[in-house]
Amino acid sequence: MLLLSIAGCGETKTTNNTPENSEESEQLQTTITLSQDQFEGENMILGKLETQNFPTLVSVTGAIDVPPQNRAIVSSFTGGYVKRTPLLIGDKVKKGQALITLENPEFVQLQQDYLEVAEQLTYLKSEFERQEKLVAEQISSEKNFLKAKSTYKQNLAMYNGLRKKLQMLNISPIKVEQGELTSQITIYAPISGSITKVNINKGM
Repeated sequence: MLLLSIAGCGETKTTNNTPENSEESEQLQTTITLSQDQFEGENMILGKLETQNFPTLVSVTGAIDVPPQNRAIVSSFTGGYVKRTPLLIGDKVKKGQALITLENPEFVQLQQDYLEVAEQLTYLKSEFERQEKLVAEQISSEKNFLKAKSTYKQNLAMYNGLRKKLQMLNISPIKVEQGELTSQITIYAPISGSITKVNINKGM
């Protein structure tokens, strides 16, 4: 750092070499003194301390990583044959974009089981409500009511479980109830980003 002391033209400075001025003398030895003509002749200007970018490029090699919350590993809850996998490493995807299509006969069986349970649930619910009214009117025994209630609750739990499995496989329970069965499921991208690794091949 340069310490600049500016003096006007024609000004004289007298230094006394006395012990009292020894400290001042040492300071003057490390001080650069410029005249007004020197300052202007060198086109000097006064400024404030500030941070600036230097036009220097540094070339390095490395890898870019992302935090765990911005990384997703996509897999299936069940096995199957890979029908379509159009993406390659480096491809960009958007959230909700189709990544993989799997095919498995077990998907059809799962939907059939769901339909059967759904049909039984309608009857069992009706029987449960009927027995509930009969026992309230003391026409039927409480034993029959409890049996109807237990059967209905068991079937309801099975229905909800199968429905949840279909949703996890991206199969619409509503379409299944309408008779639209499928042997294929599609896995979608949970986040937007780029493909960094592919561990599957068509037909696996």
